[in-house]
Amino acid sequence: MSEPGTDTDQDRTKHRRELLHQMLRIRHFEDKCAELYSATKIRGFLHLYVGEEAVAVGTIGALQPDDPVVS
Repeated sequence: MSEPGTDTDQDRTKHRRELLHQMLRIRHFEDKCAELYSATKIRGFLHLYVGEEAVAVGTIGALQPDDPVVS
């Protein structure tokens, strides 16, 4: 039996799925950006983040609500 306030396997599984969902959302966005850039719908420079999705999700997930983020 779990101690009060500890994560259960079900909680951890839910959290992992949420992280995966966020990473997939970023990947789909990046793929769409690449598609639009190739079709010359996006002008200028495009620096893709493909393969780095876990960095974004992990970093943002560790921040507090009042922590500043500059991109």
